[in-house]
Amino acid sequence: MSAFVAVFNRDGKPVETEMIERMLDAAPEYAVHGQNRWVDGPVGLGRQHFWVLPEEIGEVQPLFDGDSRCALVADVRLDNRGELIQALGLRGDSARLLSDSRLLFAAYRHWGAGCVDHLLGDFAFAVWDPRSKTLFAARDPLGSRGLSYFINDSVALLASSVEQLLAHPMVVPRINEARVAEYLAVEWSNQEETFFQDVYDLPPGHGLTVSLERIERREYCDLLPRAPIRYRDPAAYADHFRELVTEAVRCRLRVTGRIGISLSGGLDSTFLAAVAARLIAGQPAAPDLTCYSYAFERQVECDERSYIEPLVAQLGIKSRYVWCDDLWTFREIDRWPVQRDFVFWDAYAWLPQTVREAAHQDDCRVLLGGYYGDSLMVGERSWTSAMLAEGRFADWLRELWRARRELDWWAELLNVVRPWTPAGFRRIWRAMRNRRRGGAAYPGLAPGLARRVDLEARRAGYERQAAAVPPTIREFYHSLRTDLPTQGTASVQRQYNQLGMELLSPYADRRLVEFVLAIPADQIGKPGSGRNRWLQREAMLGLVPESVRLRPRKTTFYPLMREGLFEKECATVAELLQNPRMVALGYVSGTWFARRPPTAALSDSEVLFLWLCLSLELWLRRFDLSNKLNC
Repeated sequence: MSAFVAVFNRDGKPVETEMIERMLDAAPEYAVHGQNRWVDGPVGLGRQHFWVLPEEIGEVQPLFDGDSRCALVADVRLDNRGELIQALGLRGDSARLLSDSRLLFAAYRHWGAGCVDHLLGDFAFAVWDPRSKTLFAARDPLGSRGLSYFINDSVALLASSVEQLLAHPMVVPRINEARVAEYLAVEWSNQEETFFQDVYDLPPGHGLTVSLERIERREYCDLLPRAPIRYRDPAAYADHFRELVTEAVRCRLRVTGRIGISLSGGLDSTFLAAVAARLIAGQPAAPDLTCYSYAFERQVECDERSYIEPLVAQLGIKSRYVWCDDLWTFREIDRWPVQRDFVFWDAYAWLPQTVREAAHQDDCRVLLGGYYGDSLMVGERSWTSAMLAEGRFADWLRELWRARRELDWWAELLNVVRPWTPAGFRRIWRAMRNRRRGGAAYPGLAPGLARRVDLEARRAGYERQAAAVPPTIREFYHSLRTDLPTQGTASVQRQYNQLGMELLSPYADRRLVEFVLAIPADQIGKPGSGRNRWLQREAMLGLVPESVRLRPRKTTFYPLMREGLFEKECATVAELLQNPRMVALGYVSGTWFARRPPTAALSDSEVLFLWLCLSLELWLRRFDLSNKLNC
């Protein structure tokens, strides 16, 4: 993942080259292959290079076009290069050798801001167009590449990370309390606000145009299906899904250097490993492919070698285990990953870190991961409401009868009712439930925080936005758009850049998302043992051992979290909860910790809130964020 910054002084003052360098240097891990900048009067662009794609090796950005006088910076991988080359009328070997950034630049010169409607892949970019005196930026529909901004009357700033924006003197790092409240309430619907006031993320699938007179943001892709996909033969759904996964992996194998796979024994990563191994085996000069997996001797409930080993043997690929028994939560707290731009709350942070380090030792350039696969399968929860909405009562009854001994009937009833329940009724129900709890709408939050940021009104606004989505896919669509907060995605990518690697997630592919949103929910998953994630299991038939494909349950690393918080790192937790800043700032109620001390007796929901609080406290302390920043 490369990175870029853009500065447009709307007051006409010339941009200082030192300012571009200062913003770039705020996140040096992006500059794996160096950095460059371009300045022209009130506009300045800078880019940090990480060359992963074969066509971009040696390319220096920003790019400049002598005819139009436009300049571009981009972090991009295009998956429809052939279509773009044909649509743009490009010819010959020189067209095939164009880097993705130059191809994107050609698309902008041809279609202008409308170029985003023709792009497929992961991208974030910014273009300065002197003809209209506008700075245009855009981000891909899944937010796979970071793009944040700060705009006032004097200046417009764009950057791949919030950290780079905070390096500009115009940006005062004041805590955004509304974002903190949503974080503690586990509300990720807001894909625009960051943890800092006046600093925003450009939401996925949006373009941003800034000129002297106006600021315009436009959504160009919402991922909603334009028409349902219905096949006469049910097997065709799995066949199509398998083809799309194969193409998503193929596009991400267009890289230089060694390739690694973060391989668990779960369905997501084993499917990717099987597809990648077959694709690589068919190449004339096949790159090395190595799988990296967690292994446990003491925490046996976390160990997945019984699924990993038969897969590796069948595929005939290299495998390397990293031992993780002692990687409990908060071990070596002084080294625990904390980043200023995002409250990082992965309780198992050391697990992917050990895989990254092992892959780095083997000189891997990219690491494939099964992230986002769970989100693609969330639609199976809507199988009941979707079937009834389509009038498929006979099919619905057959599924109920087949799984009658395993169904949670109360949950199925809620699945029927919930999509059609008006948002106003849900708010009334929450209020009644909160009164039964003693009036606490958000247990653990400081009493004044929810009122200060009007958290209920915010949630109501998100519900009104969701009402525009068809009820049968509403929950599914929301999950696809919010399960991976895009700030967190960009933040995690930086950890890979520090080791000269890029994380690639084939399941975070627009084609896959649009497909699963358009097919019947009962084809994604069915009720009953071994029938969840039906679509994926059927697509994996013949690719992986049956013991892997039909495994009954997911593995959890929860024991590592409980061991760290309640056994190994009790002193660390106690120190973080001694005179905590989150209480002094009015974010968390101090009485909550008194009533629910951090012990193993806490319920799972209470452990989650405790963990969110500890991550927030560590963030506040590590970067000395305090009251003075809210003045």
